[in-house]
Amino acid sequence: MKKMLLGFSAFTLMFAYSCKKEDDKKDDDDNTNTVTTVAQDKTNLAATQNAMFTCLKSLHDGKGVQTIVHFFNVVNGEVLDTAWVKGMLDSLPSVVPENAMSSGFNFDAAAGTYTYSVGSKQWTYANTPTDKIIINFPSDKSKSTNNVELVATKLIMTDFVNGTDTVHLPKSGSITLNVDGGKTLQLSLNNMEYSSDSTHIPTAIDASAFIDPFVFTLKETMVGSKTFKVEFDMSNNSSCVYDVDVQLDLATDDYANVNNEDIDLVTASYGFNDFQVDATVKFAAMSAFDNPTADQINSNVTATVSYAGSKIGDLKAYAVTPDSVRLYIFYKDNTSEDVLSVYGDTFKSDMEGVWSDITGSWDTKK
Repeated sequence: MKKMLLGFSAFTLMFAYSCKKEDDKKDDDDNTNTVTTVAQDKTNLAATQNAMFTCLKSLHDGKGVQTIVHFFNVVNGEVLDTAWVKGMLDSLPSVVPENAMSSGFNFDAAAGTYTYSVGSKQWTYANTPTDKIIINFPSDKSKSTNNVELVATKLIMTDFVNGTDTVHLPKSGSITLNVDGGKTLQLSLNNMEYSSDSTHIPTAIDASAFIDPFVFTLKETMVGSKTFKVEFDMSNNSSCVYDVDVQLDLATDDYANVNNEDIDLVTASYGFNDFQVDATVKFAAMSAFDNPTADQINSNVTATVSYAGSKIGDLKAYAVTPDSVRLYIFYKDNTSEDVLSVYGDTFKSDMEGVWSDITGSWDTKK
């Protein structure tokens, strides 16, 4: 079962770059889709896989990821400069105004500019500006001057009173990291809303991140009281566009006691350029099985792969042996292939080839 899930993850992730949203799809059924052969479909799958790894490599090589790698000196899964980072950060609290931490964290009291001196290995503090926290420091231990500016805007909170307790939850705020004068990393919470009951679950989320050269966005909305929609997007200047749309339909709005049996249906779509994977899962029904058979999976999970609006095939569970259920793609000519063997192994080796200089060899990972 775990191998089948790995195969499904590999296959869907392989095409999870730029699923066009429902509003971007063709407006009607009158449009004629290009009819392709299975051989052409397989060629398109291979081309899409190559394009995806080009995108992943551009993320790996980008200034955002490499800034983090160089700051901590990450090599083959090992963080080599933790002592330098810790030594620099250990002396920062000594210049933070005392009233900034008198009762939790007081942003207004902490506002100002903090500057690290490479020579003395000490920090200095200035109480301007009054509406931001600015921290200046070097990007790695080889730098003799500060070339990084971290800017934090005020984190706006939402307060809920539960009996005698007050719960403080974030509503908006941002942190930006500028390296050598250019924006390199940014985390932005544009807005977050919560339910009014005691669980205070997020009912609306609008957040984004910038990891040069990619922009990530996350949005969540609640429709009624039992349906939640989540959209996750990633793009690189309109190329390498990644889009995941998920909808959860619940059987209850008693959020404090929701369990697997209360998630009626999960609907999701993934894609990359002309490719798209659409799936629906009868989640509550599936959760009733400890070790589902191929028939039980196929009765409760449907997934299709398409290219340029034309269906390539279906993803289905297949019982290779009575004790081995694997994920297969069934093409339009009724031929089929093991997804893990055909796509999953290549997915893993390509991913490792791109990221192993940072993560280390994947064969040693447990």
